[in-house]
Amino acid sequence: MMLQNIDATIERRLLVNYRADPDVVARLLPAPFVPRLLGGHAMAGICLIHLRHARPAGMPALLGIETQGVAHRIAVRWPQADGTLADGVYIPRRDTASWMVATATAGSLGSRRADFTIDESDDAFDIAMTSRDGGGSLHVIARATGGFENSALGSLGDAHAFFRDGGPGFSPTRDGRFAGIDLTAEVWKLDPVAVTGMEAAWFDDLNRFPQNAAVFDSALVMRRTSSQWRGVPGIGS
Repeated sequence: MMLQNIDATIERRLLVNYRADPDVVARLLPAPFVPRLLGGHAMAGICLIHLRHARPAGMPALLGIETQGVAHRIAVRWPQADGTLADGVYIPRRDTASWMVATATAGSLGSRRADFTIDESDDAFDIAMTSRDGGGSLHVIARATGGFENSALGSLGDAHAFFRDGGPGFSPTRDGRFAGIDLTAEVWKLDPVAVTGMEAAWFDDLNRFPQNAAVFDSALVMRRTSSQWRGVPGIGS
């Protein structure tokens, strides 16, 4: 399955990152995915994204839509036909404020409907999402900061490379396959963010992540850049 190509302006892409127990994460992943490790940790997280002018590639920007979305992400690898390992992201859950996005991706990305409450500026973020099925609800309070330290990602430059070169994202489809999409941004710049308050139902679920199996690592934000989202060949029979 190849997803439709989309163009959009990324108004805000906030990445909240967790370092996690590889064995716990491995149990959450369907074949053929395995955790991509960094310093002995599996890396997972949440992408909180605000898009403007989102539309099929080639369509005028004025005809695009504005939407808020959340994706829960796990950095993964999987074997290719030549025996080498490819890097990418497994996305077990997506939520969207847009009924149009939810309807359009029902059979592919599987976005669920959610309600958002947002108060943000260039220097501060207060983003709450209530998923209508309750499984992905979250609340993030954060502020912009010049520092980036004590992260499994390493330096800020290492973090840039990890996300820029992290590969496509794959979501489970209704037919048991995994639909893939790859992001290219005109300007790939991530600024560090200090999270001062965090609740995330998916990561806080002790049935999924026992105590201390997933802990907050870091947060980064990308702002105001043109982007292209391109479908890639799906994985699975």
